[in-house]
Amino acid sequence: MERQMETLVNGIVLLMLLAMGIFLLRMKVKMDLPELRKDYRFMETFGMGEKERTRLLKREISRYVRIPLLLGAGVSLVLTGILWKLRLYQTSDMTDYLKWGLLVWGAYILIQIMNMKLIQRNVVREVEADLS
Repeated sequence: MERQMETLVNGIVLLMLLAMGIFLLRMKVKMDLPELRKDYRFMETFGMGEKERTRLLKREISRYVRIPLLLGAGVSLVLTGILWKLRLYQTSDMTDYLKWGLLVWGAYILIQIMNMKLIQRNVVREVEADLS
């Protein structure tokens, strides 16, 4: 029973962290929106095509997600490896952990990427609407 409660609490904490990450990403993009609009207008004035402008805008927004995900994944893997060495886990324990860990990490990354794509689409629509 205690193990199940610990797993439940860890799941709730992970969901809270995911929600906070999504919220902070949306706030960051909203704060940067005026600057993105200026950059987009500048690129249009310079004669850059719509596809190139959109690609650059999406790449800039994707940096807000890719860099923290890569850093978090690296730190997580290192700390997990250290923990396994310190606690002298058996190979079967590690494989069980990896089965569930990879599933949870994959779902987390998938949700973050879907959120990023949604934000990219909304920002491109907003910026394009300003030019029209």
